Parts: sequence; C-alpha cells; structure tokens
Amino acid sequence: MNLPFAALPAVLLGLVTFLPGCYYQQAVTGQIKLLSQRERVDTLIADDATAPELRARLQFARDAKSWVESELGFDGGRRYDTFVELDAPYVVWNVVAAPATSVVPKRWCYPVAGCVAYRGYFHQPRAQRFADKLAADGYDVLVQGTTAYSTLGWFADPLLSTFINRRDDSLLGLIAHELAHAELWVPSAASYNEAFASFVEQQARREWLQQQGRDPTVVARSTRLLARARGLLQALRDALADLYSRPLQEEEMLARKRELFAAARDCYRATGEPYSALFDGSANNARIASVATYWRWLPAFERMFELSDRQWPAFVEAATELGSDPERDEWLARLAEQQKQQRADDERADHIQCETLANHAGDIEPTR
Repeated sequence: MNLPFAALPAVLLGLVTFLPGCYYQQAVTGQIKLLSQRERVDTLIADDATAPELRARLQFARDAKSWVESELGFDGGRRYDTFVELDAPYVVWNVVAAPATSVVPKRWCYPVAGCVAYRGYFHQPRAQRFADKLAADGYDVLVQGTTAYSTLGWFADPLLSTFINRRDDSLLGLIAHELAHAELWVPSAASYNEAFASFVEQQARREWLQQQGRDPTVVARSTRLLARARGLLQALRDALADLYSRPLQEEEMLARKRELFAAARDCYRATGEPYSALFDGSANNARIASVATYWRWLPAFERMFELSDRQWPAFVEAATELGSDPERDEWLARLAEQQKQQRADDERADHIQCETLANHAGDIEPTR
C-alpha cells in the first residue's frame, strides 16, 4: 500500500507554491510524486503477492542497510525502509555543461546543496530540452541518467526498482554511497562530496565481501580497471587544460581538441579495457568534467582512511573536519600525492601508456 499523500512533509508541499521558476516546480513535484508512491519494505516482504525475486532483493537491501549502520556507524534513519517501482531505467537525468574551450563545468546553486556542476530533472525530455538550449549557446553538454540520488537526509529516500536488482556487493555499496551523503555533505563542494561517498562505497564493498567469505578481489579488480581509465581521463583533462590556456585561434583550438579526444579514445580502445564508453561520443568537455567530479579526490580519501587506522569513526571525523578547512584542496592534493607515492609500483603497473595523446598535447605553437 502506498504511503498517504498527507504523510509527506509539509515543508515539501509548501515548496511547490513558494519556490520560483519551472525548474524548481518540476523538481519539487517530481520528489512529491516519488515519495507518494512508497510502499513499506516490511509489508512487501510479508505480502504473499510480492514476487519471490523482489522479496529476496528487498530482504537483502534491508540487511545491507543494517550492515552499513553497524559496521560504518552511519545513521540510516528511515531511509530505504520503503520501495518504489518506477517505469523508467533512471530516476533522474542530470545535465552537465562546460564551455567548448574549458574543462571547468558550469555550476548551478540550490538551497541546502549549495552550488553543484549539474542540473537534475525527473523527466528526460525536459533535461534534453535544457541541454539543447545550452548547446545552442555554445556549451558542451551531457545528459546522464542516474539510478539513485540522495536527499541528504531531508526525506526518507526509498529503494528504487532502478537499482534494486544490482549484484549483492554493488547494491550494498550503493546504499553505503547514498547514506554517506547524508552523513557528510559540504555545500558547494561536489568533487569532495562525491569522492568521499565513492570511497565509502568501494571500501564498504571490500569489507562486506571479506566478512562474507567471498572473493574481495572482485572489487580490487574493478577498482584497478577504473583507476586505469581514470588515469587516462586525467591525462586527457590535463592536456585539454593546457591546450585551452594557449593563445590559439578558436578554429585551431577546436581542431586540436578533437585530435586529443580521438587520441585518447583510440589509445584506450587498443587496451581492450571495459570502460571504453567513457571515451565514446563527440569531443565533449562536459563528460570529462562529470567524471572528474567523482574521481578527482579518490586517492586522497584512500590515504585519509589509512591515516585513520582504517577506523570508520576516525575517518568520518577527519573528512568532516577537512570539509570546512579553507585550505581543503591543498590538503587533498597532498594526501593524493602521498597515496600515489605509497602505491608507486601499482600506479606504474596500472598506467596506460598513450604516447599519441602526449604528442598531440605537446609542441603547440601559438597562432600568429
């Protein structure tokens, strides 16, 4: 049975009237619709009419949330105690945009969350229309569907059909990721927040697999492969940033931009790695900016966890304190460098050599 509409927080209902603009109207209306469709997990598990496959996934999700609360010390509250069946593969579509000659994404500012490098829509056509307007203004754009998101503890986020059928360790990791956002969120620091939650996701999966007597190298292997893709994307981002700083005419700069993207795509495909989709499509700064938001500071949080003696309370406390430090990025850069030095041999083994990319990036003469 769906939760009654009257049970929705009054503040959310009030936002429909008081927040200006069509964007906020669709966001609040979409959130209300989602929350009004919630069904209690315990009720669904006990209902004989619930499909056995769904019942098993709901039972696991309930256990996974309890594990995250117990082992990581997170307060899950009423989050993920309900379930919503959606008729789409994604719950939200995010629009990311960056200027045609910059790797710095456009940012939008919101109440509570602060300024972030994306704009979320509950309906794909609206997201696409907004992206088309940005593209017409000369921006590189990316419309990206997402299976889950967090309301940062403001509402009791439900489990969704868009992610409930993930593999066990992946579902547990996603729950840990989203609960991490409610545990720590620094306004206007998207890269910090996403790297923190992404590290929590990876480490939670490792520890759960070990406790279950399963092979934790599943996570290690996927993490290593992602690190290889991340390394090449970072090299591409650095090469692009260098290119965009040069005093070139726009036509030549855009031509060299296409060459850099093509070189990175060809180099990665030649390795046979599994994340080639990250390099597919047009020469797009928005995709680079989106990936960097999640991956930029992962090594820093890996180091922070080690310095916290691999103890979750100490790690979260350290991350919370650093989040408000005015020199946060400088400290993150130091931690990331320490982690890279600590893993120097592994880093070299995981590094994808791409001389073609380096050659395209170098020897650029300014246009006279």
